Amino acid sequence: MRVGGVSNLHHFAISQSVTDISLYQSIVLDMAAAQHTPSGLNPVQQSLLRLFSRPMTEDETLQLKRILVQHFGSQLRDELGKISSEKGYTDADFDKMLNRKS
Repeated sequence: MRVGGVSNLHHFAISQSVTDISLYQSIVLDMAAAQHTPSGLNPVQQSLLRLFSRPMTEDETLQLKRILVQHFGSQLRDELGKISSEKGYTDADFDKMLNRKS
């Protein structure tokens, strides 16, 4: 369907871009304000709390959890790779660690 020469999809994409920009600006402003707020939370944590204070569907919640798990999993793999290289661990070393009795 077209509205005033613009398809609904195009209209949605534009409104989504405006929403994304507004959200980004809000996060940046929240982070700037949070730097001056003594709460025990760092600015990123405070910004995330504000971001997630809106109602979310179960699907949105699951998507965010997956994104966070992927992000932290990637960081963990990177760190493990770094340590493995520094220590010179091989696959055989990991097999020994996994198979030894505790």
